Amino acid sequence: AKWAKLVERLRRAYLGGLVFTARSPAEAEAAGFLGELDAIGLLLYPRLRADGAPEQEELERVLRYELGQAIDLGVRWNKPVLLVQVGFPARASSWSQPMVPRGALRLGPQQPYFETFADVLAQGLDNRATLAGFFLWNWPLAAERAGALDAGFSLRQKPAESALRRLFAR
Repeated sequence: AKWAKLVERLRRAYLGGLVFTARSPAEAEAAGFLGELDAIGLLLYPRLRADGAPEQEELERVLRYELGQAIDLGVRWNKPVLLVQVGFPARASSWSQPMVPRGALRLGPQQPYFETFADVLAQGLDNRATLAGFFLWNWPLAAERAGALDAGFSLRQKPAESALRRLFAR
């Protein structure tokens, strides 16, 4: 009841769409007020093995599964889904903890991650129209904070920058 009142107040004050963002589809389901919203926001940071880069097939399977879970949530609630944070830091331990940059600078993992993400989107997903879009996470505008030696999420001047054309060509 409190959420319904809050949504009502927000709708009177704000003319745009209302989105709730959760870390996972399960967390979104637990919110209990998705029916009151215009869209569902989710983070996309699939966790993989801790001992290094996964095989291409495993990475594709995990990304396809995570995207499928997000889309299924949108279908269940008849709401578009926005991936409000899609990112992968240029760090040594990114495969096991992509949400939290840790370890030494390592440029290599970003490229297969984003190339595979683009591949999965291009191959088609059931109910793909439910996925309304995605936002790349934490890319500073200042070039000096997001260049080739930046260990954060930016793709600027890094090998993974080539994946951007594929991601946004659609």
